[in-house]
Amino acid sequence: MRMLMDFERHARDCRISYSRRDGRAGTIEYLRDGNEFTFRGTARNKIIKTESSLYGKTKSWLSLARDILADVRIMPRYNKELGWRPGGFRDAALDVVAEIEPMIFTNPDPIILKGHSLGAITAILAAEVLTARGHNIERVFAFAPPKGGRLKHLDPSKVVAFRYGRDIVTELPISWRRTVKCRHIGHPGDVLEDHAIERTEEWLSGRNRDSQTK
Repeated sequence: MRMLMDFERHARDCRISYSRRDGRAGTIEYLRDGNEFTFRGTARNKIIKTESSLYGKTKSWLSLARDILADVRIMPRYNKELGWRPGGFRDAALDVVAEIEPMIFTNPDPIILKGHSLGAITAILAAEVLTARGHNIERVFAFAPPKGGRLKHLDPSKVVAFRYGRDIVTELPISWRRTVKCRHIGHPGDVLEDHAIERTEEWLSGRNRDSQTK
């Protein structure tokens, strides 16, 4: 139960990152508490809420598709520390590392990275780069991370990842390998609505939970 409460806190930080920020690295906004960084996802949650009508659902799908095409950029790009990665993920991770590494050098606290959606894969790949540069990552919390290729440097046991219900984002981009294995939680519902961080936070808090983590 204590562990689930800790997970809930990290999910709550991800939700808060959509309405508040302490800084920005390239296109990625983030919250900071010492060496604990929370990275915001691409699409604000309201974009991926579906409506009951066919027109409403079509708008939701198109909005998510525009986000993926504009911000993910799945064509591979190379970096010596990351290898080949989807271009958008690679760029976001390198922007984040350039921003936060000077802060880490001046703070002895454990390094914890976390995020939702694009923020989740950014946290994972930033941890990859920092690990390659000799930094000790305490933990990465990834909520609904898309796929970005296999890990090279970061110990997979340091990454805790969640997928709620039928969230489709964890299956994208289709052509790339899964970066980490997600813990499946929650009740299967709409593939877009299940991506909202509020659903994961609610489940981890004990509200709306009668299924088990797998």
